[in-house]
Amino acid sequence: MSSLSFIRTSGIVFLPPYHSNLQSTHQTSSNPLSSGLQRQRGRCQARPRVVCTTRDCSSGHEKFAVRACSTTIQEAEGTTEQEQQQDVIVKEKLLQEEEDPRSKGLHKKEDDARSAAAFTMSKVPSRYKKRYKKEEGQEIWSPREVVLQILALNHWDDIDGILNHWMGRFNRKNFPPLIAEMTRTGALEHSIRVFNWMKAQRCYRARNDIYNNMIWLHARHQRAEQARGLFFEMQEWRCKPDVETFNALMNAHGRAGQWRWALNIFDDMIRAAVPPSRGSYNNLINACGSSGQLEKALEVCQRMTDNGVGPDLFTHNIILSAFKSAGQPQKAVEYYDHLLSKNVPLDRCSHNIILNCLGKIQRFDDAIDLFHRMRKMKGSEPDVITYNSLIHVFAVCGQVEQAQATFEMMLGEGVVPSIVTFNTLMGAYGSLGMHTEALQTLGLLVKAGFEPDVVSYSSLLNAYGKSGELEKAHEVLDLMKGRSRRPNLVTFNSLIDAYAAAGRYQQARDLLHDMAEANVRPNTVTFCSLFTACARTGCPEKISELFLEAEWQEVRLNVNAYNAAIAAYLEGGMANKAMELFSLMEQERLQPDSVTYSILINAAGKLGNCTEARNFFNKMIEARISKVVEPCSALIDAYAKQGMHREAREVFEEMKKSGCSPNVVTYTSLVYAYSNAGKYEEARLVFEEMQAAGIEADTVACGALFMVLNKGGHPEQALLLGDMMESRGIKYNDVAYTELLAACNKLKDWETALELYDKVKKANIHPLDMMVFHLLSTVGTSGKLDRLLKVFSELQDLGVGPSVQNYNILIESFAQALNWRKCLDILAWFQTSKLKPTLQSYRPLLSCMARVQLWDQYLEVYSQMISAGCEPDGTILRTTITALQNLGKEEEAKEVQAWSSKLWQERKAGAVGAVHLL
Repeated sequence: MSSLSFIRTSGIVFLPPYHSNLQSTHQTSSNPLSSGLQRQRGRCQARPRVVCTTRDCSSGHEKFAVRACSTTIQEAEGTTEQEQQQDVIVKEKLLQEEEDPRSKGLHKKEDDARSAAAFTMSKVPSRYKKRYKKEEGQEIWSPREVVLQILALNHWDDIDGILNHWMGRFNRKNFPPLIAEMTRTGALEHSIRVFNWMKAQRCYRARNDIYNNMIWLHARHQRAEQARGLFFEMQEWRCKPDVETFNALMNAHGRAGQWRWALNIFDDMIRAAVPPSRGSYNNLINACGSSGQLEKALEVCQRMTDNGVGPDLFTHNIILSAFKSAGQPQKAVEYYDHLLSKNVPLDRCSHNIILNCLGKIQRFDDAIDLFHRMRKMKGSEPDVITYNSLIHVFAVCGQVEQAQATFEMMLGEGVVPSIVTFNTLMGAYGSLGMHTEALQTLGLLVKAGFEPDVVSYSSLLNAYGKSGELEKAHEVLDLMKGRSRRPNLVTFNSLIDAYAAAGRYQQARDLLHDMAEANVRPNTVTFCSLFTACARTGCPEKISELFLEAEWQEVRLNVNAYNAAIAAYLEGGMANKAMELFSLMEQERLQPDSVTYSILINAAGKLGNCTEARNFFNKMIEARISKVVEPCSALIDAYAKQGMHREAREVFEEMKKSGCSPNVVTYTSLVYAYSNAGKYEEARLVFEEMQAAGIEADTVACGALFMVLNKGGHPEQALLLGDMMESRGIKYNDVAYTELLAACNKLKDWETALELYDKVKKANIHPLDMMVFHLLSTVGTSGKLDRLLKVFSELQDLGVGPSVQNYNILIESFAQALNWRKCLDILAWFQTSKLKPTLQSYRPLLSCMARVQLWDQYLEVYSQMISAGCEPDGTILRTTITALQNLGKEEEAKEVQAWSSKLWQERKAGAVGAVHLL
């Protein structure tokens, strides 16, 4: 007799909480199944951990080997919706193996007997045949045919009518194969209807295998309460629980995350003298591992070994999956390496788990290498889960082209993609804002026969949000609601982040009301995005309202949220509020991290307060926060802005001594420190030091080095280095292109400048003012005036507005070519663009007219210059006197001469006064 039965029949017995609940369940309801349904509403509110099992029979005992497990991790902990659906596919596939042990070829004779029972109805006594022979509707169906008839109906339809017209109901031997086939389909409500009908039949006799199948079915649907009710009901029908019963019950509680209950059930099995199988230990290990109790899981594994039941492959897969689900992928990889060192044979499931873990710890090369090795392993060839994991790896590291190539290779090798495959690929496109490709992938998903789910729509919404198409992103949200797809937290956070990136705080704030209507509770990620929206919209005063909203929503903000709020205050110029929030973190018992201090050091550096930046750095050291690269680089950058190269180098050496390796940002800040101090040769040596350390330069570092070479008088080296870095695949930004064009301007290399201009257009980079200046100057001085006008027209099409600087370059270029008529046309553009010309606008034109001796036109332009309020310099006045004399206007020439002398005396006196003042 089991210990659970003993508890009900004995006298005064100490009942632990688990046993008390079981006893109350038994006593309060004559129908434990229905009472369990009522209690289910008040319990197990947390989302359950799902366990997948595979059964096999050997040595007279059922062995339930848990194949893989996973647990739902919230978005704040870093798990994506694509990974959750990936785990669902794993579970569904393994559940098929669980429900069909014949796929493994185990116990072939017994399986063949079961299969034959499913397709053949047992003989019915002759008296029933004679009695119902002449009645219509009495069908001689096999159990499999009865199941097909039942599944064609809804669970609320007349299922009893079909069963009452089945001739096989008069032989109790037909009931076990019927319930086995029914539960194999996973149709819970249909199975409950059939089970209740079966118990009402006169010839029904309770059997262990019937109840075991029902308990397993409830376990698959995470209904631990109902499974426990069936456990007591079978004992009322005088069925003694066997090892399969206890395994199914442990599995049910493991799926529900109730690992303590699973431990108690295992102890009850021992007290009931039911010998545990390897599957019993596997279910218990899985229950502990999927609930995050890794130490307990390892203890059970050790207990399993001590009792002479060695772990098998399924046990190892449980441990690997437990590490993965608990957010410890590094330990999973270490355990995997240990198994390989012991020559433990692993299967496809093991490799798939590790492939996912390698992606999480950003060992992308090792993940790709494992995939290629799996292609050569017999029996472990990549399946759809493997390809999904590899696509996710490429998506995380930003290699969308490789993700697309993997998808195409998957199709080429005949592997049928799942909805997770399409969602993962859409997520890769969405992270980069490639909404066109994401929409095309959604079309492929529909053509493949899948119905887009919430992850599909969320990925498309994120793609539109990242690309700035906010109206279309909101249309996707409305489309989800119209198609009965309930938006989840990830959906709303993606849209809020899109509005925050566009600086539209009010629209982002209004989405909180939509979340409340959809019964979706915000989290810290939501408020981080809202804080960012406050900073970009320029309304930092709204941050205090958001803190009140978080308190009302019962959302406890973490350090990341406070960091976002402090950064928003500092960006909005409210440094006092930022410091108040920094002090509030200590009151809330939140320890500021390195990111907090990096934000504060950066803010102090932008204000030019290097002393305050150093004080924050010292506070970080006093708080025993290890030196990491971000705050150290921020302090070096603060010193670099002031040209304090000695202090910057001192911090650089300190961080290297403390074991903190500098990165490309650190070296770039040090380059700027020497450059701002005029130490161009030392800045170039820092760049060479970075390359010697094996650190690849990025576009910012290249831009800094180009600037150093230009200022140091080596523009030709800047162009050579630019070609070399570009050959390495480095994509330049607007600053880097500006410095390269500046080098072309110094070298008068107009051909290279035009090549760089074509690259700027292909990269969709909006030209900066200095970039336009260097480009027009280089082309203008080359004398290629037609090309100059074409470039100027293209720049206007790219959105470059009219400016005095650009018009002056055009006038100077045409004046050098003595094209004074075009200069007059350009001068008229000032009035059209409502710009005021300067002395630099008139000087080249006047010089051009003097060279060709057009004195009448010269005097007209001179008069126009005086009317515009431009004061002529000495050269223009002398040329004007010459023009008047050539035209025979001596009196006007003398007046201009007198005025010129007076201006010269005033300027001389002003200069002397300025010297005395100094």
